[in-house]
Amino acid sequence: MGRAVVNKLLHGATVQLREAGERGPDEAEALASVVARLFDLEAAPADAPEAPRKNGATGGHEPAEKS
Repeated sequence: MGRAVVNKLLHGATVQLREAGERGPDEAEALASVVARLFDLEAAPADAPEAPRKNGATGGHEPAEKS
């Protein structure tokens, strides 16, 4: 249930990040910078490979779990 709540809260933000990436690297970088500041995250180097997720996936949309 906790995962479903987190997915619901973050869904809009992840959609916006994905769409910014589709609009171009400048917009994606600007939005990613804001997200990093909001969540106090360190920026990864641009040439760094994406870290695998727990399930082995490296990206893409994962639908929210239904309860």
